[in-house]
Amino acid sequence: MVGPDRPSRREDFQVAIICALALEYDAVSLLFDQFWVDEGDLFGRAPGDTNTYTTGRIGRYNVVMALLPGMGKAAVAGSAASVQSSYPGPKLSLLVGICGGVPGAGIDEALLGDVVISKTVVQHDLGRQYPNAFVAKDTVDDSFGRPNKDIRSLIASLETELGREHVQQKASQYLADLQNVAVRKRHKLFAATYRDRHRAPQSYSACDGDGCLL
Repeated sequence: MVGPDRPSRREDFQVAIICALALEYDAVSLLFDQFWVDEGDLFGRAPGDTNTYTTGRIGRYNVVMALLPGMGKAAVAGSAASVQSSYPGPKLSLLVGICGGVPGAGIDEALLGDVVISKTVVQHDLGRQYPNAFVAKDTVDDSFGRPNKDIRSLIASLETELGREHVQQKASQYLADLQNVAVRKRHKLFAATYRDRHRAPQSYSACDGDGCLL
């Protein structure tokens, strides 16, 4: 696929990605088709923005990526606000990384590696603590706003059988691409002795005394 020319300004970026951990950042960077690298700070930052950015192209989209200085909601909120001030163009911002699962019995069990798509975001820790219970606030003023129409239309399409099939096919394709790049670059993403408690034993394509390739 022929990608776009290198953008000339920060407003030309369409997608923003934020990672909390260096491990997550390394994995996402393997999906970049091209990096916009130059001597010095090519695109600059807005006054007061302390984020450090990596810019490049994934497919036909110009992407800006930031690594958080630490984990937690405060770090995410501050860095996300800075991304928006320096790069106002993206209509889609993604917080990408490792998420814990929700082990349990039945079909609702969510394990590490599963993909969960939600229509909304609920801030579960905003509310009042009473002697016998915590009651979350759920009024209009306390709720997050709805995603824009483009995102809502995309989520609606994913509720269809055709949409889910398309996501599964693309996810498999991108995972295979990431694995191939990791092997080529000799990336070691976990120890050779790592054991996934929720999955059957697997064999990996390349292991040595230090670790395995993704």
